[in-house]
Amino acid sequence: METYEIPQVVEHFCQSAINAIRAGFDGVEIHGAHGFLIYQFLKDGVNDRVDEYGGSLENRCRLLMKVVEAVVAVIGAERVSVRISPATEYNDATDSDPLGLGLAVIERLNKLQLKLGSKLANLHGRSQEIHIFCWQRRGRSKVYEDIEKCVQGKVHCCGGFTRELGIKL
Repeated sequence: METYEIPQVVEHFCQSAINAIRAGFDGVEIHGAHGFLIYQFLKDGVNDRVDEYGGSLENRCRLLMKVVEAVVAVIGAERVSVRISPATEYNDATDSDPLGLGLAVIERLNKLQLKLGSKLANLHGRSQEIHIFCWQRRGRSKVYEDIEKCVQGKVHCCGGFTRELGIKL
């Protein structure tokens, strides 16, 4: 994808969100996980771009944040969810620092919510990844209790739960 094509891709995300709301959906989830386009921009193992969308964490998070901001502008933050999977290596897409990547995304989403004055619908990720990020950041073992201190808003976790842990949470 050429750099000049990126604004059109962002517009496609916006139009898709508008179409979903018009069709009666409650909201949309911007999928930045499991091999999809945004995921490929986030992962340094596959993102070999040399423009403002490659290299540093700031640059690799740029597409995700442009999409999130644009979609929020057309349907509202409360209708937008974001899915990430920085520690998942789907289709050999690796990252040299998945913890750093996950925290960078969470930090940027938190800052966006503060700027907007409203929260996103939720952050969606595999339970182990989000819990590991929060544990590392907080330096404590009470991972589940610290999630909202790391992610400022609602968290939707899936996978990796036992029945007992699911009931407890």
